[in-house]
Amino acid sequence: MSLRRILQLLVVLGILSLSAFQASAQSANYRFNVSKMELQVYVQPDASAKLVYNIEFKNSPGAHAIDIVDIGLPHGGYDLSNMKAAVDGQPIRDIRRSTYISTGVEVHLQGYQIRSGQSGRFMFECTMPDMVYRDTTDKQYASLQVMPTYFDPSIQEGRTELNVAMHLLPEVNAQEVKYQNEQYKYTDLVLFGEGQAKHPVAIWQYESMLLSQANPKLAISFPSTGMQRVIKITAWGLFMKWFRENPMVQAFSLGGTLLLFTFTFFRFSHGTGIVLFLLLAGIQAFLTFTSPVLNLLAWPVVAGLTLLNERALRRRKRKGQYLPAMATVEGGGIKRGLTAPQAAVLLELPMGKILTLVVFGLMRKGVVQKLQDDPLQVKVLPEFVGSQEQRMRKAAEAGQVLHDYEHAFVEGLERCDGPVKSCDLNNALSGLIQSVVNRMAGFDLKETKAYYQAIIARACKEAESLGEVQQRDEVVDRNFEWILMDENWIDFFERLARRGYRYRPRWDRPDWQRRRGGSGMGPVIVINSGGPVGGGSSVPSSGGGGGAELSGGTSLKEVAASFAGWTENTMASLASAIEPAKIGLGGGKSGGILDLSAVDRVTADVFEALAKEAAKGGRSGGGGGRRGGGGGCACACAGCACACACAGGGR
Repeated sequence: MSLRRILQLLVVLGILSLSAFQASAQSANYRFNVSKMELQVYVQPDASAKLVYNIEFKNSPGAHAIDIVDIGLPHGGYDLSNMKAAVDGQPIRDIRRSTYISTGVEVHLQGYQIRSGQSGRFMFECTMPDMVYRDTTDKQYASLQVMPTYFDPSIQEGRTELNVAMHLLPEVNAQEVKYQNEQYKYTDLVLFGEGQAKHPVAIWQYESMLLSQANPKLAISFPSTGMQRVIKITAWGLFMKWFRENPMVQAFSLGGTLLLFTFTFFRFSHGTGIVLFLLLAGIQAFLTFTSPVLNLLAWPVVAGLTLLNERALRRRKRKGQYLPAMATVEGGGIKRGLTAPQAAVLLELPMGKILTLVVFGLMRKGVVQKLQDDPLQVKVLPEFVGSQEQRMRKAAEAGQVLHDYEHAFVEGLERCDGPVKSCDLNNALSGLIQSVVNRMAGFDLKETKAYYQAIIARACKEAESLGEVQQRDEVVDRNFEWILMDENWIDFFERLARRGYRYRPRWDRPDWQRRRGGSGMGPVIVINSGGPVGGGSSVPSSGGGGGAELSGGTSLKEVAASFAGWTENTMASLASAIEPAKIGLGGGKSGGILDLSAVDRVTADVFEALAKEAAKGGRSGGGGGRRGGGGGCACACAGCACACACAGGGR
């Protein structure tokens, strides 16, 4: 069946349903006044309570006959067999579970309907079990709470005189009876009856009110003397009872946990995994909606997940972690072939170090040339100014490879006339980070990190193990950027210095600079315990603790700062030029912990396959409807256990 056909059927069904609803509403044009309602509540020793209603109806002229009366009850544990009803003294035996209100019964008046313009006195009596509870504030006391039934305010006319009387056991001392709410304190407390049947009666009188869901919750506490049984309930049990009896509160609770779960999920996944979120949220909504207990338990579970997620995100921020969530797969294998700057991003090294690695790499490839040491300033060589294709061709002619992410850095440096720290390279850094995210898709993050950490350790170990200067130069030249990624790279060069070895990067040696038309007076990597040495390539020192003799035209400033110190200062300087908010990945905002976009794709594929199968062999069906309505009981009392005689709805 085509989508268009389905939409047409839905529209037709909607119109028919609306028409049926309107016809039903017009045919059931109830309009009446409840001039007076009396409720007598008789406490029984077995914790039950007998409820007796006397309700005076006056049906409005032209209104539908009052043929059914709905009575709300405190809970669903009632027994239809102990119920009685009458209209003007004539017994009514057709009493059923209500289809209009959630908790209550409907009395079908049959031949004793109250017709348009007529009045009638309706009586209803039942015994409700489990109505008297032990007071949670005083174990020697019992408590009872009732809320009179009500009717739909939209079909009522005028107001009602309401009288409620609670009859306690004769053993109860009237002076020990307590009200539970100042607002709904009983109007009077009297003794009723003769002889041994004399007992306290708490009375509430309301001369004029509109019966509705806002009916007062009337509650008292009294000594449990004479009670053979009371319902024992803890404060938590009382809260659960109140929670179960309040669908609106459950709905708000469900909405709150869903909002918190939504916040946590998308903070965790950095906005990915929408399909998975909808599935999980649907399961959560179904479980919590059908079970009040699960509804409440969802709060500590979701709140705990939120706290764990926020702690993890704060830990990432403290550690300088800035990578967004990545679609990695445990057991997906190692992603090989990352460059040193890309591996540094994967390991989430400081951004200043990553930018330094990129610039050093461009200098090593001969794409840019150092003009100034402090602050570091470079220029793009003329042959690399132009389009990406031209740069790649020139690099290939020189035996070098320019990676895709490096073009953005070259273009950023080309536009900049000042020191590197003043150049806007945020977009270039963002592209570098995203290139790592893309290349890691489907691979094992943990194994890949361990792989590159091993490369860094091996580069340092290999350079330290060699004794000949020329061989060590070759190894350090080849692994220079990987060595700088080591956490203790300064200590590495200091250990070599104590053995009388000094190192200058290839791109900063005089012969290299002369070939490029630049200056060869850069600083030297930590040389020996006596201090740095400028000039020449890597050479062993003469030993001893004194300062080594300086060669070339090295300035006093260059002597004062070793290459290690200069590099460290350069990293810090470049880090200050980075704006995390402009990079758009981490730093300024949380980058999430796990990328679930791959789950989205897989789930979408599954649903698409299921939809295709359903389209091939599915059948359309329909269902019926029946009348229903609101009502129910929303009651609670502070400091006591209680039950409510309430509900709503009248026809």
